[in-house]
Amino acid sequence: AQCYKQLGSIYLNQGEVDKAREYLEKSLDIRKRVFGSEHPEVASVIESLAFLEADVGKLTSAFEFAQRAIVIRQKLFGELHPDVATSLLVLGHILKLMARYPESEAHYKASVEIRTQLLGQTHYETCQSKSSLGVLYLRMGQIKSALALCEEAVRNYKFGLEGEEKPQIGSLLCEYAMILKHMGSYSVSKSVYEEALKIFQRFYGQNHPSVAEAYSGIGGVYYRMCQPMRAMIYYRTAIELRKRIYNTEEHPLVAYNLGNLALVNRMIGRYDLALEQGNKALRIFMSLYGEEHSNVAKAHADLGFINLEMSKPLIALDHYKKSLDIRIKLFGNEHNEVAQSMEYLSIVYLKLGKHSIAENISAKAYQMYKKYHEDKHPDIANCLMKMAKIANVMKKTRRAFQLFEEALEMNFAIYGEAHPNVAEIERELGRLYASLGTKVGNTSAIDYFNRSIETLVLVNQVNDVKDSEQNQGEFDLMKELELSRGSFRKSICNSFYPMTNHFAQEKVDCETLTNRDHPMIALNLIDLGELSFKMGLVGQMLSHLNEAIQILIRISGEENSTVLKVRLKLGVSLIHLGRLKDAKLQLEKALEIANKVCNEENKTDSIRIKQHLVDIYKRLGMSKEYKDLKKELSGIFSRYL
Repeated sequence: AQCYKQLGSIYLNQGEVDKAREYLEKSLDIRKRVFGSEHPEVASVIESLAFLEADVGKLTSAFEFAQRAIVIRQKLFGELHPDVATSLLVLGHILKLMARYPESEAHYKASVEIRTQLLGQTHYETCQSKSSLGVLYLRMGQIKSALALCEEAVRNYKFGLEGEEKPQIGSLLCEYAMILKHMGSYSVSKSVYEEALKIFQRFYGQNHPSVAEAYSGIGGVYYRMCQPMRAMIYYRTAIELRKRIYNTEEHPLVAYNLGNLALVNRMIGRYDLALEQGNKALRIFMSLYGEEHSNVAKAHADLGFINLEMSKPLIALDHYKKSLDIRIKLFGNEHNEVAQSMEYLSIVYLKLGKHSIAENISAKAYQMYKKYHEDKHPDIANCLMKMAKIANVMKKTRRAFQLFEEALEMNFAIYGEAHPNVAEIERELGRLYASLGTKVGNTSAIDYFNRSIETLVLVNQVNDVKDSEQNQGEFDLMKELELSRGSFRKSICNSFYPMTNHFAQEKVDCETLTNRDHPMIALNLIDLGELSFKMGLVGQMLSHLNEAIQILIRISGEENSTVLKVRLKLGVSLIHLGRLKDAKLQLEKALEIANKVCNEENKTDSIRIKQHLVDIYKRLGMSKEYKDLKKELSGIFSRYL
């Protein structure tokens, strides 16, 4: 029975759910026959089955198993026992997944109280319960309470160790780092993850699930910091380790990191690669869990996000609808994740011009969030921002201002002033003021764009983007992986530079980042450039757009769709100013990017660029170039016709 249980746990960790269930049920059957239905060993297997059911998204079944386990343990041991505390922790976890947050909180608190009373404040299990409660508070939007509990858990356990080191501290550190990441304290979060990583490596070596988890966590921090090259390194490292550890690509954690990589490639405009990775993650999840699982729903949502950015709203709509349908089947009509799907659906409908539907769906999502969260929660703030965007498109300007300002105030309360969410809303307010087309509106717009830039500079200063010692460590890591797996370096380089494979360039770019190097700063500069052009401030327009291009290149290289679009915008502006040679230079560079970074949207931009270049070549008397490009365009149009 014990061997069957251990085999079940191994298969569950490897993502082989059917085999895990088979062995756990065999173990349960034997233990019932040997010990009867009410025995600690029986409760232990039932609890493992609860984890399995939760893992495949069958939360009602998971809850029932967990309840059976706790009833047995309470009957055998009474209320005050370590095993009862463990059962309360498991029930709290499942209730958290079901978004039954008050009940989850009560179970977590009971677990903390029992373990504190029996084991003391500094015992690992007590600290584990406190940290788990902290993670719940993060989900509930009580970020300060979450931070305080996770911090206390780490501090107490370290105090109890009295200078000794154990691997369990790494697990507590990872949960603490996750809270810090959500708060926007990226530099501290990264440092805590790195501390956990070193502890795991000392105890387990390199090839261990906890080591891979720490790498993945650091990748997540860099993603939030909008440093895609560094995020790519850590996510790929996590994938390689997980492939080695589980000896397969078909594992949920490999798929999870593939989804992470897809979003990183979306960030740098490499949409084809993002789609490939996102679809692969979806296929793995579906092969492991079937079509109705929370991870499958998340993969559909990620693919919806990528397709929406590729200006493919109908494909995005299909993915978001599938995500919503799965979540409704799993969680019912009212759940936090159902609200998330509805929130993103509203943006798709907005893109499709179905404004009333978008407004109605976003309002329903908002009410659902209000039901599950306190008044000041990140999900509510994000939903308010989307509602504001919808109101703006529907020409409900006053309503849009009200919603943006409410979202801004909420983000201030949650995160303080130095957070990307604050900067994003400041930029949106700038765009809203710019859309008024008045002198006062333009002045306010410039003020908000600059405030957004200042906020992001402060975020970068706080998180110290220039960390040469860390850069060296990252590239030592890549060297180590290159020695152990020759193709690994090449695969990373090809992700960024499929045409040039300039591995050395990645190190240069990471080391030369400045406090102004953030994608949203580039977007603010583009907005300022457009506004300057409308105001007749040509010199400022050129300065803003050129700086935006340089920032984007330093962050993610020349070959991405955003750089293409800014060069196209700059080229067209220069044509209007009569600076044809400068316009030619920008448009030719944009065309070079479009030819290398192939996707449907870039193909459309490529045609626009060629049309402008034909006109420029004609006006500059470049007859050969004019004839060649005109012939090429004629061929393209005839194929379309």
